[in-house]
Amino acid sequence: ANLPSPVNPATFLPGIAPISGIEISLPKTSCSVFQSTTLDYILRNLNVEQLVVCGQLTDQCVESAVRDAADLGYLVTVVEDACGADSEDAHLKGLHGMKGFARRVKTEQVLRELSGANNGASTTYNDGRRLPRDPIDNTSSAILAGSHVISIPKPSEYPNNKDQGSQVAILRSLRAAGV
Repeated sequence: ANLPSPVNPATFLPGIAPISGIEISLPKTSCSVFQSTTLDYILRNLNVEQLVVCGQLTDQCVESAVRDAADLGYLVTVVEDACGADSEDAHLKGLHGMKGFARRVKTEQVLRELSGANNGASTTYNDGRRLPRDPIDNTSSAILAGSHVISIPKPSEYPNNKDQGSQVAILRSLRAAGV
């Protein structure tokens, strides 16, 4: 009844819509954003290697996107308290299903990493790759948020520099996920 369709497309809540001319919106029609959009092509052209994922539903769209992203070779971070499902059980099931495909963190840790306050701690991803400093490399990260539309900032449009642009995108995406 209220599901998005071509005649009734999904819309953003006020205050979290993509910034026109700065962020890219990709409507998706499948559970995994990698199956029904050109997201992988776009990310590769932007030289993105790391993804920070949040959204809903944890056990459906989020889990599918995380598994596909890992299979495509991305370093995936899931912000577990910025994801949601129809129930706590479904949320936990989805998080469990991502084990081995992504690094799971809380919003507080993502914000700490973005601010550089992670004290240079290194992180090992699921495939054994280690990052020698803060796990979220602000120059090559993208944010996947929401169940119907994905927003990714264009590097050429970042305010002042890429680091600040990534931080703005992650914060906007976390807000969109209700964090």
